[in-house]
Amino acid sequence: MLHCAVPGCNVQEKYLRAGSLHMVDLLVEGEATPRIVWFCHGCTASHTVQTWRPAGEQIQPRVRPRHVSPGLDLPAVVIPVGAGTLAVIGQAANMQSVAA
Repeated sequence: MLHCAVPGCNVQEKYLRAGSLHMVDLLVEGEATPRIVWFCHGCTASHTVQTWRPAGEQIQPRVRPRHVSPGLDLPAVVIPVGAGTLAVIGQAANMQSVAA
């Protein structure tokens, strides 16, 4: 029976139908020992292995980047589109044509 390696997760799986396998360094009797561990499906989406960390600290929550919606925090950009027409992209969420 496989047990999810993420601390606090109690999911068990008999077969490798879902989840993912990872190689990590675990502390065994004070020494770093490479081991293959299993993450359940839910923890695969929410956790990652950071191999540059010391043994015993490699399983970490996945950090999600903050997404910026176009036009909210970005400055306006003016692009020439055709003869005498400019497109303004940015301040409004959609593109507008402006006569030059």
